[in-house]
Amino acid sequence: MKNIMIMLGCVLIYGGCATAPTSNQQYIPTQHVANFEYSPPSQATVQQSPVVFTMGQVIYKHAGETPWLSKPQFANLEKAIGEDLPEILAAKGFGVRGPFDSYDLIPYGEKKAIDFYLQPIVTADISPPDPLYRSDILEAKISPMLKVIFKMDLEAREIMTRELMWSKRLTFTEFESPLPPLIGGFQEDNGKVNKLMFRPERLENMMAEEAEKQYPVLMKTIHTLVDSEEMAIIKKQAQELKTKKGY
Repeated sequence: MKNIMIMLGCVLIYGGCATAPTSNQQYIPTQHVANFEYSPPSQATVQQSPVVFTMGQVIYKHAGETPWLSKPQFANLEKAIGEDLPEILAAKGFGVRGPFDSYDLIPYGEKKAIDFYLQPIVTADISPPDPLYRSDILEAKISPMLKVIFKMDLEAREIMTRELMWSKRLTFTEFESPLPPLIGGFQEDNGKVNKLMFRPERLENMMAEEAEKQYPVLMKTIHTLVDSEEMAIIKKQAQELKTKKGY
């Protein structure tokens, strides 16, 4: 496992550990910039809820050191979430205020009219395969696979106290991706390969393509989970909390 973690840390985080490529190594990557599209189901009539939300900026997290969701292939993800979640809330009858650039920039007058601050947190987790031997990869004896998991956490916090009142974790269907194509390796003095170099674009493109397919399914699930009756009950609890806290 140590070998593969060194390999991933060296290659996928920084796109390789080599010096500048020679002329015969010049490579122009192609990128699949994903389009994340979703529209909530139309409803002829919807009962208006007294619960009011505002939404925070999307937070990206990642297991390891590579900020996968900040890659160009995911350039449209934050905008899509920022538009689709308020649309889902409005379609379910909730009030929606904002958007605001940050929590600290919400005016006090607005906070008095808002019940919950909804925070989306998206995580990309790349799990390395079983321990690998560099020589096997170089000689193309094996074709290792990486496991990829996307998760979205939704946290609804009482707007004044910022106490967590409601949360859901939604997980994309796990999928596998081949290790990116090998472009070279270094050798130590003893002749053994020390570090491998990969082009990560293929992995990033596959991740974007798969997330693009699963995104509308995830949004549909959120539409189902955000329930007006449940939120009305939680609002009463939030009001009791504010009273105890002196708001």
